[in-house]
Amino acid sequence: MRRFLITGGTGFFGQSIRDYVLRNAYDCSISVLSRHRGDIVGDVRTFDVGTARFDCVIHAATPVAEAVSEAEMRSIVVEGTANALRQAKKCGAEKFMMVSSGGVYGRDLVRPASETDVPRPVTAYGQAKLEAEAMAVASGLHVLLPRCFAFVGRRLPRDAHFAVGNFIRDALTGKDIVIRGDGMPMRSFLYADDLVEWLFAILERGESGRVYNVGSDEAISIRDLAMLVRDVLGSSSEVKVLGQAVAGAANYYVPNVDRIRAELGVAVKTPLAEAIRLSVSREEGAS
Repeated sequence: MRRFLITGGTGFFGQSIRDYVLRNAYDCSISVLSRHRGDIVGDVRTFDVGTARFDCVIHAATPVAEAVSEAEMRSIVVEGTANALRQAKKCGAEKFMMVSSGGVYGRDLVRPASETDVPRPVTAYGQAKLEAEAMAVASGLHVLLPRCFAFVGRRLPRDAHFAVGNFIRDALTGKDIVIRGDGMPMRSFLYADDLVEWLFAILERGESGRVYNVGSDEAISIRDLAMLVRDVLGSSSEVKVLGQAVAGAANYYVPNVDRIRAELGVAVKTPLAEAIRLSVSREEGAS
């Protein structure tokens, strides 16, 4: 049985991985690091594994952007990665997965982002993630580099900066689904189970130091996403678009996933409408 340590284990990634492993009887044990609760409790920048041994470290600890300053964001991502790498060596890990972000590509995209594109991050988060990638590659460990885009699943927060989570929340309560912009930015959303399968494919077969985009390549506008959420959940909510279209504005956050498809044999298995339905628990009325 392989032993995994997940930093950020109580976040969307960590919880989605644990849910998937439990449902599918995956042959591994999982320990999680969390600031407040977990098998190891502590700050990602200072935690210590002690004498514990792990075969793989999945470094997924990421701060919520709205909750911290840019300086704190950078500290958590960069210093947290440095410590996670130290602990991976200490615990004898054979592999280290550095969960990165599509944010390293920048904002002004007009087509799907490819791993061969030159990263041009403009946010503190994207810049820190790119620095953390380089740090991981230079560590000498077997490093796996998924650049993750946008996702949907039962564990996605509904009160944070995730549009699809907020849309689901408002549709379930019958509130208006309000879009502050013009609704035209293009996004894509991969279901949580598909995400975990892709991450495991990278863990099993990924090349050390090679970047793999992770996410759906099926683009949808924010306006159409809001209407899809409303319709899938059978809600009476009205979709209201408050902003005006801006000519020439580019806002496209969708990955090109040709590399991971061809090299690791993954696929988008769950259509977005089904992913939205599966993201709602039975207690809230999902079939």
